[in-house]
Amino acid sequence: MQNISLPPMKSLLAFEAAVKRGNLTLAAADLHVTPAAVSQQVRRLEQHIGFELFQRSKSGVQITVLGRQFNDYVNSALATLRSAQQINPAIENERQVIVTALPSFASKWLMPKVLAWMDRHPQMQIAVQAQHEPEHFSQSSAHMCISFGIDHYTSDNAIELFTDQVTLVLNPHLLASLPDPTHLNQLATLPMIDVDWGQAGAFLPSWAEWLAAAGWVPCALTHGPKFNLSSMAIDAAVSGKGILLGQRSLIQAELDAGSLIAPFDMSLALKKSYYLVYPQATLKHQSAMAFIDWLAGQK
Repeated sequence: MQNISLPPMKSLLAFEAAVKRGNLTLAAADLHVTPAAVSQQVRRLEQHIGFELFQRSKSGVQITVLGRQFNDYVNSALATLRSAQQINPAIENERQVIVTALPSFASKWLMPKVLAWMDRHPQMQIAVQAQHEPEHFSQSSAHMCISFGIDHYTSDNAIELFTDQVTLVLNPHLLASLPDPTHLNQLATLPMIDVDWGQAGAFLPSWAEWLAAAGWVPCALTHGPKFNLSSMAIDAAVSGKGILLGQRSLIQAELDAGSLIAPFDMSLALKKSYYLVYPQATLKHQSAMAFIDWLAGQK
């Protein structure tokens, strides 16, 4: 007889995370439990519904055909529940706008804009959430996100904001310590601060590319400290720890304050643009759309 009772929510969430991550260990990290706990919940779900969701081997797990079909229903059901729990009094819901962005971009580029918007619209509530993971609108209450590229958002609305550029910057006192601050050969002997974006780093101009474009190809690079957040790399450059290929959108405050200086006019463009992305549901949210229209005009 077919089981008509609903499976436990913990089992559904474990299955959702396992499918999303394709790995029980990563799924466990997302849920803040052990891999064994995720495996147990998935097996409990399989026993409840009567068929296997994953094929298991020494190399890991792989979702089955039935598992993929079941996942479609689980995603839809969980998305409905997540949307339902966001229900608020209409006026409060209309006043709140939720936007997600990459951490460094959120703090360095987005926050000054958000603060300016709050000054203009004190009655509105802006919530900024910084994250590295792509935004899954069907599983969150976010009205929009700012994304580097739009590979993950083919079915959503997207507005291209700008293509950023990098240029060489450093602390002015470090520049003044060189015998000839205008000579690129001397600058290139300083530690080169690196920003490690993982796979996305392929779209960020490298030191070798920038130096070659500037007309100097070194025999060897002087490697400096490495950071996985652009904001940390900027802080290191401000502290005089080396030279940095800084993104124009992220270093403008430091350039204006004089804590960083760009001794050369030459810049290289990133190989992807930044986009403002939002789902169809946001079109019905007047405050969110007003913020989108305003933010799209900011550079």
